[in-house]
Amino acid sequence: MRHLLDRPTLVLPSLHAAVHVSDTVGTDVPDRDRPQGGSTGEKQGLGARLALFYRQVIAELRKVIWPTRRELITYTTVVVVFVAVVATIVAVLDLIFANDVADASIGFNSDENRVTLISASETLPLAQAPKNRLARTLVAEIARRLHAVGHTII
Repeated sequence: MRHLLDRPTLVLPSLHAAVHVSDTVGTDVPDRDRPQGGSTGEKQGLGARLALFYRQVIAELRKVIWPTRRELITYTTVVVVFVAVVATIVAVLDLIFANDVADASIGFNSDENRVTLISASETLPLAQAPKNRLARTLVAEIARRLHAVGHTII
């Protein structure tokens, strides 16, 4: 009988445990280098390959640790809440940065754009300008407004 440490191992000093590199030693795993159709090397038929695939899928599904009903409800709730938050953020940003695609002189196929900043207290239209200049103006305006309410910008 071989000693356990004769196999390749990965020693994790912080956990004081050894993890074996191969969990397939001693199991019935087919060798990929050997033909599966017997000693003649003939390829298996489609039906045999589909049956083998089906058996392997069932064997893998038996290894799955399925979540409990409570875990499933928790995970589903987390996903739904996360999607709702992201959708809300995208919708708000879409309302803030709505692009007028009807005007051919601005927008996607142009180097220029026109922006209107809308806040609770005012509406500030910015003149049509190159997109990079508008971006700098927007960042400066946002920084000014944040500074006015006491937030610091790094």
